[in-house]
Amino acid sequence: MAYFGVFALIYSKMAAAAPPLEFPIVVQCPGWSAERAAQVEARIRTTLVAEALEAQRVGVLCDATGGVSVAVESEHGALVKPVLLSNGRLEDEVVATVESALRELMPQPAAPEAKEAAKAAPEPPSAASAKATVAAPAARGAQATPPVRRSVFKLTPLLERWTEYTAWGADVGLAIGSENFAYGLELGGRAAIAEPATFNVSEWNAALRFAWTFPRAAGLRGTLGLGVSLLVTTPATGVDAVSATLLPAGCLELHLGRPFWLGAFGLEPQLGLRLFSGERRVEVNDTEQLVVPLLVPQAGLSFLFRPE
Repeated sequence: MAYFGVFALIYSKMAAAAPPLEFPIVVQCPGWSAERAAQVEARIRTTLVAEALEAQRVGVLCDATGGVSVAVESEHGALVKPVLLSNGRLEDEVVATVESALRELMPQPAAPEAKEAAKAAPEPPSAASAKATVAAPAARGAQATPPVRRSVFKLTPLLERWTEYTAWGADVGLAIGSENFAYGLELGGRAAIAEPATFNVSEWNAALRFAWTFPRAAGLRGTLGLGVSLLVTTPATGVDAVSATLLPAGCLELHLGRPFWLGAFGLEPQLGLRLFSGERRVEVNDTEQLVVPLLVPQAGLSFLFRPE
């Protein structure tokens, strides 16, 4: 009953003006991006037209626990039905549940024996009572729907600035989580561009990363990383190293990006900073040749893939 109260409030002003084939659809899921909500709405309309199913109102409702349910109304009645996840994507399950709910509302042809029994049966409850009987268990089932969790593979080519040198490299990793929060492990490497002739230098790193997506901030994603970094210096032929060639440091990472998805694939441009526990310097004949400072700015473009 609580869902029908929300449902009626949302559509009360829209129902009178909506043509029969342009029934109102409202997606009330604060955690979804605008693109995702629009895609679900378009798929619902297309599916119902293709299946010749008529609806007066359709709603997709998300609750605070991550559960999703659909509320539909047609000339045959109204029904709230939870979205139960199997092995498919959440968007596919939402569209399938809307179609299933409308088919449940359609009158079924009765067998001759059933017609005779119906004549002798007592008067059925009112339509309002029937709606309440069907809607209440469905609403309780929606509360138990678990949040969607999936894996995302990530490859990020990037550029960094090491004082007077520019470094290029890439990070690769795996994240697990929901639309709003994910965690994972990433490994990466960097190399300085236009290195001095006396040595080569590279940097290798590993970090645990935690990402939060902010739907109300245009879908921006913030990432916090905690890890370690190892600077590797390789002297050229004929050059002797008089100090350590392996320079480790702790690392704190902060990134801000915005993912854009097209099905299972996505792109995420991002800007970031890495804060090291100390400066690392490379000197040749007591002359400083390269410095990796405490704070390193970074820019990259992530290629994303999430299996179906």
